[in-house]
Amino acid sequence: MPLYSVPTSDLTPELTKTDMQIDPTHFSARVRALRELRGWTQSEFSRITGLSQAMVSSIETS
Repeated sequence: MPLYSVPTSDLTPELTKTDMQIDPTHFSARVRALRELRGWTQSEFSRITGLSQAMVSSIETS
C-alpha cells in the first residue's frame, strides 16, 4: 500500500484524462518529470509507491 496518495478531488479533469491517455513511448520521461516536479528523489518515490529503487530507475531509463 502506498504511503502517499493524491485525493482525486485535487486532480483536474484535464490531468486525469492526460494521465490516462499518455503515450507509452513517453511514459519513462513522464514518470521522471512528475517525480522531479514533486521534488522527490528516486529513493523517496520508491518508498511512497512501494516499488524498489531499482524498479524506479529501470522505469525512468527504459
